[in-house]
Amino acid sequence: MRDFIRRNHAPDIMARDVFKSGFQNNGANADLFVAGFPCQPFSAAGANSGESDCRGTIAFALVSWLEQQRPAAFVLENVAGLLHRHRLTFRKIMKKLRMIRSRKKFSNNKKSKKKTRAGYYKLHWAVLNSLDFGVPQAGMGQKKDSVSFSWCPSPHLTTVSLARIALASSSSA
Repeated sequence: MRDFIRRNHAPDIMARDVFKSGFQNNGANADLFVAGFPCQPFSAAGANSGESDCRGTIAFALVSWLEQQRPAAFVLENVAGLLHRHRLTFRKIMKKLRMIRSRKKFSNNKKSKKKTRAGYYKLHWAVLNSLDFGVPQAGMGQKKDSVSFSWCPSPHLTTVSLARIALASSSSA
């Protein structure tokens, strides 16, 4: 997979270990963060041991990176078993992603009379058929005020460059 990514996408940084010191500092000013965390803890074909397997906690290190670095968009991918057999872990990951808050000043919510901050990302998730797309199942999020991005469930569209998205967005504005 790493060779495929290098050949087809030429990333600036490819981290090897999210638990090593320095991972949180890699990728400052990144526009897009793409990460897959090990599927074995969530897969019927793997150990299916969830968070009790140390690999099952890697997603939380990725969420911490997102909170610190705040790229415009991200894609996290895993297997459908995360949603179906490990629903609580999936919910915890989504909750942590929703808890990433904007660094903007608090705004007054007149209904509740509480000061609140909007979530930083619009979150979208989907279970995709890898046979249709040539990639594993994926969930994605996007900064609320960033370039518009939507899932296209068409199996005919396998890759979309951010340049194409930005160009399409600017021409429709």
